[in-house]
Amino acid sequence: MVSNPQLLIHIGYPKTASGWLQNGLIKDETLGFLAPWGSPSAEAIEQFVIPNTFRFSAESVRRVFEPGLEEAARRKLVPVLSHEHLGSCGLIIYQSSLAELMNTAFLTGTLFLRSSLSWYSNNRNISC
Repeated sequence: MVSNPQLLIHIGYPKTASGWLQNGLIKDETLGFLAPWGSPSAEAIEQFVIPNTFRFSAESVRRVFEPGLEEAARRKLVPVLSHEHLGSCGLIIYQSSLAELMNTAFLTGTLFLRSSLSWYSNNRNISC
């Protein structure tokens, strides 16, 4: 098991340029990132959004993500778990519960969250 994975978790709500981050920055290994579970990661939804939180097993989740964490460590890259629907999918889940589940599973990491309101307020003068 990777002792201290420096995982970057990206929760970017829909319409906040998540696709641009996922297809550009996150997939560019020359920038130091690796998305071993895909970008966007369907595995993130399967492990953190769909399961019944009363039967959530941090150990089982770690086993699912461990190979990707090990690959990133071996290649000296930052593993990124990204999906825009982690924070706002149609399923009922509370953000604090999601953060708690992720913290329980990974114990360490950096969370990058961009809300649609901040994206709008920062970019409302951009014309296409």
